[in-house]
Amino acid sequence: MKRTAIALVMTLLSALPVSAGNLVEISDAWARATILTSRPGVAYLTITSAATDRLLEITTAVADHVMIHDVVTVDDVRRMRHVMALDVPANRPVTLAPGQCISC
Repeated sequence: MKRTAIALVMTLLSALPVSAGNLVEISDAWARATILTSRPGVAYLTITSAATDRLLEITTAVADHVMIHDVVTVDDVRRMRHVMALDVPANRPVTLAPGQCISC
């Protein structure tokens, strides 16, 4: 399973296109290994773009389905919610990290 998590990170790193000469940088990528094959894999990273951009889709050969999640607090309980797109502002890093809210 550790190989699957590493392959997912490598796929994520190659999944972000550079469009119209705009530089998109991925840094600090890592994946948390899962204990059971029935549990989802998790990958974290930081995205920085020279121009405002939006991540709309991620695909990988090592997973049937890839989703981006945000963390929200409702009634003092933190929950994950699926995000359909991820806005990447120009020159402001967006970090996907454990328990971190990306829309805050």
